[in-house]
Amino acid sequence: MGRVYEGIDEKLTTWLQAQPLFVVATAPLSPDGLINCSPKGGVGSFVVLTSTQVAYLDLTGSGV
Repeated sequence: MGRVYEGIDEKLTTWLQAQPLFVVATAPLSPDGLINCSPKGGVGSFVVLTSTQVAYLDLTGSGV
């Protein structure tokens, strides 16, 4: 089961930034839209900016 956090603390920041792979997924509000799920990763491509903000380097993929 998932957890909901109020913010990202130092322990969670360390864990998040150590992950070699993460996934960004989006889904439209309309039922006829498409779900997009993209693997991301690479050393230094994900950072925690504040306890409620993160940033990642969005590199182009295969175009599929």
